[in-house]
Amino acid sequence: MKIKNIESDSNSVYKKLLTLSKSRGINKENECLIGGDKIIREVLAENTVNLEGAYWVYHTEEHELFEEKNAPDTLVKIAKSLFNEVDVVGVHSPLLCIPVPEVQEWKANEEVELLCGLGDPNNLGAMMRSAEAFGIKNLVLLSES
Repeated sequence: MKIKNIESDSNSVYKKLLTLSKSRGINKENECLIGGDKIIREVLAENTVNLEGAYWVYHTEEHELFEEKNAPDTLVKIAKSLFNEVDVVGVHSPLLCIPVPEVQEWKANEEVELLCGLGDPNNLGAMMRSAEAFGIKNLVLLSES
């Protein structure tokens, strides 16, 4: 496993990670952070996301990393205080940084769909859970997202 330790808030990788909580930073870096055991396991298992260049963002060795075959072997270990700044959603477990998946062109169908111009990526999980509660199976993020 390749490990990069970050202790300083002036580190360029840390500064980049901070920008990934906003759509502007995600677009600029073409990377996004994923947090939460369930969704990370799904991303690793689906094998539909390009994980080339993906890496873990971590602050401690108390949690085990995922052992899935597609899991990246690069770890960016940052000081806990810095990790708390990057972990804006507060999952308090390893984050997975991946290249932004390719967005496929939307084609309308006859099922109920939710169209959204989501401005804050931190709200995506809540929107997905709400859509699921109402039986909406298709969520379309507009170009403003």
